[in-house]
Amino acid sequence: MLTHVPLGGLGNRMRSTAAAIALAERMGMRLRVVWCRDAGLNSRFDALFQPLPSAAEVVEANALQAFCHGVARKRNLYLPGLWQRLRYDLRIGEAKAAQLRQDAQAMETLMRPARRALTVTGVEFYPVSDELLRTLFVPAPALMQRIDELSAKLGSAVGMHIRRTDNSVSAQESPLTLFLAKADEWARRNPATHFYVATDSEDVKRAFQQRFPGKVLTAPQQARRDTADGVADAVVEMYALARTVYFYGSYYSSFSDIVLSLRQASNGEIIRMSR
Repeated sequence: MLTHVPLGGLGNRMRSTAAAIALAERMGMRLRVVWCRDAGLNSRFDALFQPLPSAAEVVEANALQAFCHGVARKRNLYLPGLWQRLRYDLRIGEAKAAQLRQDAQAMETLMRPARRALTVTGVEFYPVSDELLRTLFVPAPALMQRIDELSAKLGSAVGMHIRRTDNSVSAQESPLTLFLAKADEWARRNPATHFYVATDSEDVKRAFQQRFPGKVLTAPQQARRDTADGVADAVVEMYALARTVYFYGSYYSSFSDIVLSLRQASNGEIIRMSR
């Protein structure tokens, strides 16, 4: 049995869960995903996605389960670590998962003798193909209806995901000026081009709307991940961006990476400052 606890926001959880599924299938292990709600993603799994098309069991963690399967820290007196050592004969956290993410054989070697293994991470710690990712995560019916409706409004819009308030690396490496420059190129080629801008910054929305009046679509609500509605909005934006005619994403953003993986065509890219 492999028990996986995905950490972080939407993109990180999707990537690490897909890695756990791929590893479990490779090793012939049963998989249990312990889904914990927190400020980074405050929603049930089944409110976002349809059941995973595999032997994976998703457990919506109660308070005790979330505590026991959490990251051992000073503020929780490292008690989760003690419980996990008693419960599991192999534990892999963020640091170890990051270390092994490029070495599938080493991960398999670690897993082979384990009877009860635990991974607690938001890292894609085992190889996952884009095709597998697209197959695994299918939005819940209510969200799929919203995605279809939004996609119909977008038409042939160019999509952009501009990460700002909670990711300093993205803000520095993929500055607003780069996105505006790309939008200028599209507008010069075709003045009728529309843009769908998904961002956690109201300032970014205003900058685009002022630059391209009447040509910019954005979510009317402010991006939030600490509410169930906010996470649902993120899923809708993610899958709508995957359907845009072209996509520009932010560097060091798992959300942007997932959008690229969901796209059937290669008409998209992560933009960043040249090095």
